[in-house]
Amino acid sequence: MVAVSAGVIFVTVSEYNRSNALYEQTEQQYVSINEEAKKKVEAVDTVLPEEFVSNDAVEEEENGWWNNISVDLTGLEARNSDIIGWIYFENENISYPILYSGDNTTYLRKTYDGKASTAGSIFLDGESTPDFSDPNVLIYGHNMRDLSMFGRLRYYKTDKSYYEDHQYFQIFTAGKVYRYQIFAYCDVKDNDQIYYTYGPNPENFDGAVKHILSKSYVSTDVYNNNDSIVTLSTCTSASDDERLVICAVRSDEHDL
Repeated sequence: MVAVSAGVIFVTVSEYNRSNALYEQTEQQYVSINEEAKKKVEAVDTVLPEEFVSNDAVEEEENGWWNNISVDLTGLEARNSDIIGWIYFENENISYPILYSGDNTTYLRKTYDGKASTAGSIFLDGESTPDFSDPNVLIYGHNMRDLSMFGRLRYYKTDKSYYEDHQYFQIFTAGKVYRYQIFAYCDVKDNDQIYYTYGPNPENFDGAVKHILSKSYVSTDVYNNNDSIVTLSTCTSASDDERLVICAVRSDEHDL
């Protein structure tokens, strides 16, 4: 029994290491961090007398978010045509390809290169439209103990101050990059109505969002009626049938 347990642990750790190495290598190869653009935005964030802030600087402040990184999705799609986008959290180490296979099992325990992995992949719900145009875009990822994948999403629950500096994430597609602002997060059952609010014309979309807002661990005024949203879903340690969902509105977009 001890030998079997040790073998399981070894396989799990090996999968963790291989998965992390794959995604680190992928990010290095296909994602460029635009440090100069980030410096410009940070410079504009410095408080200056109004007469010293040019219109160009204000424009940079408003639109510079999209220029933090660039993603070579064409190169990624050549490796696997199921890669439809890239999710990138501002101010956090969450940066992964998004997969779509038309179901919710293919990439549950498999990396985008087809290898078995406990960590699996970040993937779009099989009933969702793969161009991120649905009113509610459902994206899944595992809550890994080593904080990879969606492991860091737990901080929204465990650290009350975390939300303040981690409100935004971006989704890169072939032609656009979208910016999202988080407005609610809570624990729900795995059969919650938010999971049945999918597709181009979801039923009871407004009711599902109001339900999430009523359970949210944070109160915000970010969401307006009929806003397009993304729901990030990950497992929790509380029970097998419970999930943590992070909901965000689409606040901006930029052509690539």
